[in-house]
Amino acid sequence: MIITNTPGHGGDLSRHFFLNLNSSATERVQMISGYVGKESIIKLHRELQKNDWVAVEMVIGMAAKEGLNLHTYEALIELHKHLQSRKHPRYKRQGVFVFFSGPNGERARGMHAKAYRFEQSRGNKVIIGSSNFSFSGLSLDGNVEMNLTDSSSAVTREFVRFFDELHAKKLAVPIDRVADFPIRGKAGQSRRSKLATLVKVRGPTGFKSQRFVDIDLARNIDRQSRSNLNCCFGKGRWSRVTGVVKPRDWYEVELISSADVTSNRNYPRGEFDVLTSDGFAFRGVTNGDNYKNFRSADDLKLLGLWLKGVLEDAGVLSDDPQELVTSETFEEYGNSVLRVYRPDSRSVILHFPRDPKDL
Repeated sequence: MIITNTPGHGGDLSRHFFLNLNSSATERVQMISGYVGKESIIKLHRELQKNDWVAVEMVIGMAAKEGLNLHTYEALIELHKHLQSRKHPRYKRQGVFVFFSGPNGERARGMHAKAYRFEQSRGNKVIIGSSNFSFSGLSLDGNVEMNLTDSSSAVTREFVRFFDELHAKKLAVPIDRVADFPIRGKAGQSRRSKLATLVKVRGPTGFKSQRFVDIDLARNIDRQSRSNLNCCFGKGRWSRVTGVVKPRDWYEVELISSADVTSNRNYPRGEFDVLTSDGFAFRGVTNGDNYKNFRSADDLKLLGLWLKGVLEDAGVLSDDPQELVTSETFEEYGNSVLRVYRPDSRSVILHFPRDPKDL
């Protein structure tokens, strides 16, 4: 059967979902949704407080990669706590899980799948389609969606295999085991707070007459979804002992310089003082093979607070949702060259103007 949330073509999927959830024949519900909405989560929580016989597992596919708004995150935490407190005679695994693209907390890929399985005493019902678990995905007043219901054993087996594989490969992490969960807007607030505490000095003048080396930030950027300016989507920190995953911070940045850059005599080596052309100061360092890794010393976030912040202020990059830096980002900005001026052997001046004529 095909269900579309348009009048006369299957009706309200939200109604269909909750009728199956509350059916006395339903023993377990397993859900995969790319996105979720606060209203739908609150309704599910409310229904489950009246219904104590159904085990529920939910995997959210895009939450770790793009972040969640604070109110949705809080609603999910409350739902997870409720599910964890319930005891089911057959199913121990209940709760809200978030998808990571690797077992160490990688966030480079999201999961956009939407599928719902109702395990019932008389068989199974699987709904697969385009509907997220949100008002816009489920309601007659939301987006136009289409979903297919299937009760065959073959489809059920494939759903269960895929779902169990997410857990077996540690790609689905309980939401309360994610430390410093990426909350939308939180990175921007952190940046404003950090910039207020960073050393702000008078901007340099006359520096364009100094020797320099250029770093093209767009070089291979579309193949660097987990490194360079996109470090935050790379390997996080996962504890085998506690099971806690700590994703990398949105502002973690480590520029990987090419051989033609590191061989330039103006490229810095070791530690040095950094001054940005708009007047922020911090310590920098290059290390690794041929000093190719260019970063802020002690704290990877400091370089990112400035560099990604320039792109945010220009309106071409956002942490709401948290976005990859791509070649398109620099096309919109107008320039991809970070110019590193060398006034002396112990310091650099970083200049990243929007207009390349200003280099």
